[in-house]
Amino acid sequence: MSSWTDPYIGLPWSAMGRSRAGVDCYGLARLVYGEAGITLPTLTADPACAAETAAAVRAAASGGDWVLIDPAEARAMDLLLFRDVDHVGLWVDRRHMLHIATD
Repeated sequence: MSSWTDPYIGLPWSAMGRSRAGVDCYGLARLVYGEAGITLPTLTADPACAAETAAAVRAAASGGDWVLIDPAEARAMDLLLFRDVDHVGLWVDRRHMLHIATD
């Protein structure tokens, strides 16, 4: 069965990566949204670590049309922001998320 996630499975990890040549967790989110015609905010600085990347994503999420939703209302491609582990993923369904990790 084909899924909207199929073209993103197996992409290589790359710090600050923003293309199919390599992505970090926010780069994967930007790639997915960009290919759907939606531009996510650019991180203007080169974060020194995952914590800085997550802080920049949270700052970007505080403006515009970003909203906090109940997980019961989540839809495919909703962004998942994990504060405790400084990570971003995309909602697939109640049991799956699309994300990338360094190892």
